[in-house]
Amino acid sequence: MSSTIKLDEECTIYQAAQLRQQLADALMASDSLTVDLSAVGEMDSSAAQVLLWLHSEATRLQKTLALVQLSAAARELFTMLGLLIYLPIVEEEAGHES
Repeated sequence: MSSTIKLDEECTIYQAAQLRQQLADALMASDSLTVDLSAVGEMDSSAAQVLLWLHSEATRLQKTLALVQLSAAARELFTMLGLLIYLPIVEEEAGHES
């Protein structure tokens, strides 16, 4: 079973604990998890840390994880932190919807 989680506008230290729990629950409930970052307007390093943990946990559990539709804020943060090559980002082709 696969599931998709769409992250909220704000992904900062103030939401990190809730975000981690939400993503942990979603990962445990499915074999494949897609995280949609299109609505993220503000993201800090704590959210990036949660996503790095999620990637590690998905790998450990042998589950599939995909980060899709990166917002400008998410892309900027991942670029600044050098995470674009480490996170499982799936770039979708123009005109293709999931």
